[in-house]
Amino acid sequence: MYKEKLRAYDIPPGKRIAEGISLFADDIRVGVFFTEVNNTHIWRQDFGWTLSYAAVGIFDFEDKVNVRVHTEFDVETVTIRPLAADIKPVINHYEDGTTDILFILSDSVTFGQYSVEFNNDRNNTLFIFTGRLQAEPEGDVISINAGTALYEDIKLKEGQTLYIEGGAALYGRVFFADNTRICGRGIVDGSHHANWAWNIKRAFYPIAIRECKNVRLEGISILNPPCWVCGVANSDYVYFDNVKIISAKANSDGISIQSSRNVYIDNCFIRTWDDSIVVKSYLFNVNSHDIYVNNCLIWTDLAQCMEIGFETNKGKSDKPQMYNIEFRNVTVLHQLHKASISIHNADDTEVFNVLWENITIEEIDVPENGDGWNIWLDFTNVPAGDFSIPGSTPRWTTVLKRGSIHDITIRNVKVIDDKSKASYRIWSSNDGSDIYNIKFENAYNYRQ
Repeated sequence: MYKEKLRAYDIPPGKRIAEGISLFADDIRVGVFFTEVNNTHIWRQDFGWTLSYAAVGIFDFEDKVNVRVHTEFDVETVTIRPLAADIKPVINHYEDGTTDILFILSDSVTFGQYSVEFNNDRNNTLFIFTGRLQAEPEGDVISINAGTALYEDIKLKEGQTLYIEGGAALYGRVFFADNTRICGRGIVDGSHHANWAWNIKRAFYPIAIRECKNVRLEGISILNPPCWVCGVANSDYVYFDNVKIISAKANSDGISIQSSRNVYIDNCFIRTWDDSIVVKSYLFNVNSHDIYVNNCLIWTDLAQCMEIGFETNKGKSDKPQMYNIEFRNVTVLHQLHKASISIHNADDTEVFNVLWENITIEEIDVPENGDGWNIWLDFTNVPAGDFSIPGSTPRWTTVLKRGSIHDITIRNVKVIDDKSKASYRIWSSNDGSDIYNIKFENAYNYRQ
């Protein structure tokens, strides 16, 4: 439904209504639907995880909006993340056991995505994805209108835009070309695609950006991928803005950057059951460099949050390098398995000029009975495999010769709630001579 400064989007076709939760923006009902999440934090070779559901509601607004969340279960406490938004809800209880949760959102707040967690239980969550009002795109546009769903793959031609309106869904893959764009408030959903468990360890990611220049992804939500979510391979000038990702299945990395340049990831929400944002090098003599991540929210149920590696020279390049990589103003809502900040140089690459700055980790909670690593920062320059790094695989090492990690800055890292008392690890292959010029400034529990 629309009003002058508000657009509330309905449930996309094919998605299940979220029982027990209703969402209202300025008294206009917002469609709330379930999407799959994986609340387990341990890898199983038989792919026998128990998947759960989280609720999602999407709307756009300008200025301020009064939000009401109605639950058909009793809510004693509510945590709204990111905590920096400083949202203090009012909770009203009713005799029938239901609850209203009231709060105000403002478009002056940095982030447009929120995690509403009930009764101190991150497994009972409503995600609210908001944005500013936008006009429909012009030019050569393929449109999927509100209330409709398309069950096919789309191969964009040079200069085309795919517009998925709020309340619409694409159950297919998107292949990009030069100067292409996908935008809107609708969803790309991988529910109908075979995943690793069903398809003999072969699966296809829904967002395929291969050998492209000038590609933009704006505003959409990408849900239920069967494996990697967004694959960026040998591409140049790729922009992500206000993209929302939730994944639950095996190897469902959020944004996987391979041998690419000039990739910009801004204002995104990424919850994954594998690495959230990962930079690798896969191709012969094609380096990954100039990667910039800013103002993002990350929630990682399995593996790493902001990762460089393990595969740093999969293509066996002559003089491999990875450099000019920055993560700024990133909030990790939940670190539940492995490190928030990591470089795993499993090959002979020179990794340098890397920055993490203004990083907030709201919760570290690595289960003792899981297979995660209780560390918030992890820099290793040793061969991957069970003989050196528990929990990794020799397949991640391609070149046995070691590279180096140097000129790395970690500045202003804050951890709010460290339930696991996490430490950090810096692991060299040659008595420290291959890891050098690592600068820590105001970094959580680091001791020189």
